[in-house]
Amino acid sequence: MRARFWGGPAFRGRALHAGTLTPQLRLEYQYDFQGNGSATMQYADLMSGPFYRTSLPVFDRSRFLLGIGLGFNGEQGLSTRIEYNGVVDANNGSDHGVMINIEKRY
Repeated sequence: MRARFWGGPAFRGRALHAGTLTPQLRLEYQYDFQGNGSATMQYADLMSGPFYRTSLPVFDRSRFLLGIGLGFNGEQGLSTRIEYNGVVDANNGSDHGVMINIEKRY
């Protein structure tokens, strides 16, 4: 179960001479109904294997995510976005990351 809140009146883009600059805010509450902290992977083009299994860091089943970012949509179809994400759970587990995204419409 996830709840997301994006935008709102305070988050409308600001027009610049080369495009639009838009702040972003993400608040999520995440809850895992089941899961054991492991994942099985395989190559998509080799259906008969090999299979790889890995253990993942286990978070509490209930956690919050905060994301803060800034996006830019250029007039020539070029878009960029940078976003910080932080996750915390009730057991003081945490994870932090930065995402950089560049897109070009054609």
